[in-house]
Amino acid sequence: MVAEAPDRRRRMAELADLVVQSRSRVSHTASRLERRGWVRRLPTADDRRGVVLSLTDEGYAVVRRLAPVHVASVRAALLDHLDRDHLLAHGEQMRRVVRANRASEDQAGDAA
Repeated sequence: MVAEAPDRRRRMAELADLVVQSRSRVSHTASRLERRGWVRRLPTADDRRGVVLSLTDEGYAVVRRLAPVHVASVRAALLDHLDRDHLLAHGEQMRRVVRANRASEDQAGDAA
């Protein structure tokens, strides 16, 4: 998601929403990638409260090298076994899961 963003940068909160993970989990993952030199955390230019995850040149090179392997493995393990109707049904099921998880997170945030 970061590699595909403009300037290879994306707000951490937006990234958490896109990958349907908690902000804490995304932060832990970012820490591991940061230690490898693949990303940097930067303050946002507009409000200074948020954090932007920036993919380094080294990180981008890793993504470019591994993306074809990842795509091939997902295709072989999942996509090659499903027809269009199966994929559309699976997409709808995953949308339901995402909506339910976001509703649960919203309720937990309201309670806090």
